[in-house]
Amino acid sequence: MSRLKRGLVHNYSLKWRLTFNEKKTVVLTFGEKRDNISAITNRGWLIGGKEIMEKSIWHNLGKDWHTDVSSLFPILEAAKKGQAIGIGLANLGCRFNGMSPLVATKLWARIALPKMLYGAELWTLNREKLSKLEKVQNIFLRVCLGLLSGTSGSAARGLLGLWTVGAEIDKRKLLFLRQLICASEDCVHRRVFMIRLNRWRWNPNKITGFVPDLVRILQKYCLWEYMDNFLQSGNFPSKS
Repeated sequence: MSRLKRGLVHNYSLKWRLTFNEKKTVVLTFGEKRDNISAITNRGWLIGGKEIMEKSIWHNLGKDWHTDVSSLFPILEAAKKGQAIGIGLANLGCRFNGMSPLVATKLWARIALPKMLYGAELWTLNREKLSKLEKVQNIFLRVCLGLLSGTSGSAARGLLGLWTVGAEIDKRKLLFLRQLICASEDCVHRRVFMIRLNRWRWNPNKITGFVPDLVRILQKYCLWEYMDNFLQSGNFPSKS
């Protein structure tokens, strides 16, 4: 966190008369190289003249936030949470010879899946991480249909008309992209997005983070022409 950003945090708390508690405030540095993560204990941070801690893991909003985004642990936590929710739904009747599989699928899609994905690091997911999330959903669908454990998860999804977890994540990322683009030009988050997007255009091989991930999704679903048109003309298709 630069000195400018720390100053903005302090000035914001003064402007809105927020009580700043240094004991409940920590610094989390995301996206650092592994060589720099070990330096966390040696760095000092000051906001408003008060020293605050830097952590690699911090519990907030009901979950643990990990600065190492490449770690497998957050995905394992999400998968464990999804398994617990699936067991709970099965106990409520979402199983073979119980509730209708179509109703059970709707409950999974509207309740269980969002809760499983909440707080998980979903940007730049690799195949290993995604497979662990897919496995949780496949097991639940097989339980709903009374299928054997060796039955293909794709077959179960096809019977119930459900998307893969990866496709659901991609859909949410595309919705997030549209909100960024369609926001007012004066919005800070849109301006930050445009800066990062333009940096990617000039250095596509050096920029990391969510922008390359969004580009990959657009290319995957043959939607890049809309982004290219937006970059050239500033026009983006409406929802209709």
